[in-house]
Amino acid sequence: MYSPFRRRECAFRMLVATVIVYTCVETDISTTKLFVGAPQQKQNVQSLLRQHVFDPEPSQTGSLESTGSDSNTALLLEKRGRVDDLDIAQEVIGTVTRLKSSGAVLDLGLDKSGYIHIGDFREGHVDHISEVAAVGDRVKARVVRVGPREALLSVRDLPEFAKRPVSEFTEGDEIDAEVVRIGKAGKQTIIHFDIGAVTHAFALGRGETKLEKGTKLKVKVNEVKRHSISVAPA
Repeated sequence: MYSPFRRRECAFRMLVATVIVYTCVETDISTTKLFVGAPQQKQNVQSLLRQHVFDPEPSQTGSLESTGSDSNTALLLEKRGRVDDLDIAQEVIGTVTRLKSSGAVLDLGLDKSGYIHIGDFREGHVDHISEVAAVGDRVKARVVRVGPREALLSVRDLPEFAKRPVSEFTEGDEIDAEVVRIGKAGKQTIIHFDIGAVTHAFALGRGETKLEKGTKLKVKVNEVKRHSISVAPA
């Protein structure tokens, strides 16, 4: 009386012999044409393979479930974390994956990449990015700004990093400020203020403004988000 294992071994040997004979007769040993024009035989052999070769004993291995590529990708992204959850001035470590003439792209192990401008690798002038970085380098840097596509980083210890974190500001605070930059976005004017925070506060307006770079005034905090502070003249 053959044991279950012995019966499976015999079935497998018979299957291999059947496949070899069929291949030689029908395809002249051409593996690229195996089972062409014989769908029923193909189906039968695949069924036998699944039954006797690829399906192990349930009692030995337990049950396994396939998650599929989409769910695997979603799980990977979930484990990697989000760049949007980083704080300004937070220290991160990344691996250089690509060099540009203007800087280096880093894999932070998060859902978005990091970017270091060539001038933020060290003090002083840098002629070429290869002087300060190479693909594969592990780099320790701090977060300067979090954008929609990437996190802007700096290896240099910027003065802003020593200032108050965004979380220390609350709506309604009145703070001494200085205008550091004035820009345009369509019809809107964007005024950037230094209020002693790790990132510049900003105010939005329309048309021209009477304020100039260097103007000092008191502002009131309108809204505090994780990476930004909006203000208005007090």
